[in-house]
Amino acid sequence: MARTALKYAFICSALLILLAFSTNIALASANKTGSLKESVNSALAYSPDLKSVQESYQMSLHALDKAKGGRLPSAYLSAGGGSTKRSDTLTKAFDEEDDCNLTGDYSLKLVQPLWHGGSIINDIRLREFLFTSADYTLESEGVNMVYSAVAAHMEVVKRQRLLELAEINVAEHDKILRIMRQRYDSNVATIGELS
Repeated sequence: MARTALKYAFICSALLILLAFSTNIALASANKTGSLKESVNSALAYSPDLKSVQESYQMSLHALDKAKGGRLPSAYLSAGGGSTKRSDTLTKAFDEEDDCNLTGDYSLKLVQPLWHGGSIINDIRLREFLFTSADYTLESEGVNMVYSAVAAHMEVVKRQRLLELAEINVAEHDKILRIMRQRYDSNVATIGELS
């Protein structure tokens, strides 16, 4: 139940973030930043921290499957073989020639655990808890990565917008300076107005 609530909170927060920054996405696209979705997708695809957590998740899933396999029967096959050569008078009959006897032993055992003092059940429970923990860790790392990607993307958009405003400001100041120089050159203004 808590896991469902966590997923619901993640989906709602992601939608809220996308809605809140939808106007900035258009600005970012116009400024060659790329969309917020692209930023989040690349952060999720190339994050080594997230990849590490995903591998831990896969390992815990495999360990859980292995623990559940403890309930299943196991098959053991063993084989052995050899040859003997009887060449002395005590071990062979008088009318036999020197020959080899091949011997072999093959066995197949099927073992079904009936009761192991609860060790199989306890191992399964432990692996289930570790798997649940790895699942929550993966979700948490994914949410953190999304939030970090959104924050980084918005910082880039903000800085690009500030750069655009600064460039507009410089252009306006250049325009004012040109006008002031024209006034000075035509002796309408003093040099003090230019500084």
